[in-house]
Amino acid sequence: YAPYESLVCGREMRVCLINPPWFTRKGNVWHRIRCAMPPLGLLYLASTLEIAKVDVDIFDFQADNLSWEEIEEKIKSQQYEFYGITSTTSIVSNGYRISEIVKRHHPNSKVIFGGVHTTALPEEALGKDSIDFVIRGEGEEALLKLVQGVPFGTIAGLSYRENGKFYR
Repeated sequence: YAPYESLVCGREMRVCLINPPWFTRKGNVWHRIRCAMPPLGLLYLASTLEIAKVDVDIFDFQADNLSWEEIEEKIKSQQYEFYGITSTTSIVSNGYRISEIVKRHHPNSKVIFGGVHTTALPEEALGKDSIDFVIRGEGEEALLKLVQGVPFGTIAGLSYRENGKFYR
């Protein structure tokens, strides 16, 4: 996977973890509380990366309450080597849209999906050209190893596509 190797050779990695927006209709039971929960999974991942001296930022688009235009501008304005996007079933389509935005503006960056939806359906996510990796289950160790350049086949929980074939 040559493009990936060029990202990790002798450079400090920058990682952006993203909580996709959750848009609701007025009157929907979730409308008033949709931004009330911090993205604990992303915070655990960020903590693991920071302990290993990896530069990491979190974009919480649920809390930010931005429009799609504002989300695109924020993603466009800052480049990272890796973008990790969380996915529950209710927001996975918004996560997929964000992955397309990332690849449009930063085509050499790697997009990683995690969370319950893609843990259950990794091939669905990897069927999208804008997604490079899926981490299934608890992702702290797998994400750190991926960012550090450990060979893919040795990373437990990692799914990826190579030469049109899925690997788990």
